Amino acid sequence: MSTSADGDSKTTGTIAGQSAVRAELTANIGEFLVWWRDELAQLAPSWIRRLFSRQDPVSTVQEVDGCLVVKHQGDTRTHVLEPAPGAARSRLGAAQAVYLLPEEAVLRRRKQLPRAARAQARNIMALQIPSETPFAMDEVYADTRVIDEDGAASEILADQGLAQRATVDGILTRMDDVYGVRLSGVDVADTGSADGRAGFNFLPVEKRVAAQAGRFSLNRVLLIVLVGAAMFAGWAWRDLQDRQIAASEAALPAAEAGAEEALRVIKQISSGADAIQSVDALLNDPLRFQQVYEATAALLPDGTWLEEFVYARPVVTITGLSANSAALIEILEASDLVASAKFASPVVTDSQTGAERFRMEITFAAAAGQEEGE
Repeated sequence: MSTSADGDSKTTGTIAGQSAVRAELTANIGEFLVWWRDELAQLAPSWIRRLFSRQDPVSTVQEVDGCLVVKHQGDTRTHVLEPAPGAARSRLGAAQAVYLLPEEAVLRRRKQLPRAARAQARNIMALQIPSETPFAMDEVYADTRVIDEDGAASEILADQGLAQRATVDGILTRMDDVYGVRLSGVDVADTGSADGRAGFNFLPVEKRVAAQAGRFSLNRVLLIVLVGAAMFAGWAWRDLQDRQIAASEAALPAAEAGAEEALRVIKQISSGADAIQSVDALLNDPLRFQQVYEATAALLPDGTWLEEFVYARPVVTITGLSANSAALIEILEASDLVASAKFASPVVTDSQTGAERFRMEITFAAAAGQEEGE
């Protein structure tokens, strides 16, 4: 059977699409672990969080009338930043530098989300960028924060800011080359806030300057505790072995009791390892709701809007509008992530938009060695 050039191009595009989806899934797992860490930290009493919170000073840098001015935290005065690496760094001192974009340079949008979606607010808002803004996801840096969260309310208010990548990257280069200053954040000016900032950070984590931790930072205290616990565990294990040897010389029953205790400890460790493997399998399950939702959003072409999304593993039922619904089946079935796709009802024309309204069932393929009902 012959293969055309178009067929080769399609295969290459499919492989590239799968790699992008896998990279996105890996990034989401990392974000979930960061969120989980922050949620656990919130369980600590407020006085402990204040005790270990970083107190690094912050200075804001903003362009005013063609000059860069610096404003130190807690000081109402402003100073002009000279375009000389030594002088600029001296003016900032030990403070972290945060560049403030003008309000017109950032697109901001707010949306009500279910409270249960708090952990995935960043991902949900990011997925809607191509359909609800004039930008593609690779054209902007985005940051999302929850600004209204009532413990008794069923919804939260998510605030997202979008800054063009070319603008932010240009600022980073200029600050480093001309002023010798590396930024720890890029925010947007907000005259309505107490510190004049909106509270975003458009810099990717890998481009930020790490904050200087104090002598008694929480990370260092935890490290000391873990090292101490490891040393104590090693000493306790060594002591236990010595006691077992001495007991075996004295009496066989005592040695057997010590062996049973050791087996119990090993069984607990094995049970803990099994639990860790179960959590890892759950996080890497390609058919869990979040992964399927994001994969569906990535596969649907431009000009398609979803009105309903229902998932009963491994089948997704979607209802929405499309400029060309006939092409959806071919697009979806071309992906190795999809086992089959079919319309669940006749396609009709929406009287208000003129688009085609469809209802479709998509069956996702299970991973190798994994049953659909798992």
